Amino acid sequence: MKHTTSHVRKWHRTSPCPYCGTRKPGIEPYARIIGAKMHCIWIAKCHGCPNAVWITTPDDDIKTAIRGWNRYANGEWRKHQEETK
Repeated sequence: MKHTTSHVRKWHRTSPCPYCGTRKPGIEPYARIIGAKMHCIWIAKCHGCPNAVWITTPDDDIKTAIRGWNRYANGEWRKHQEETK
């Protein structure tokens, strides 16, 4: 029996908050913008500190929002901003 895909994306836990270390941020859908392209805006609130982040995704899937939080928490979004300057 063969697998149909060569690599399936793994489900990852949320990365800890870069400020307080809390492992479980609250990620909730905030708004859905329907225009030429649909976007979903999420708010990720940390329970341990007053840190909150807006996350914009092209769909309304929670896994995509968690990937956005992980990029923020690991500092990848800062690396991308420094490259564009």
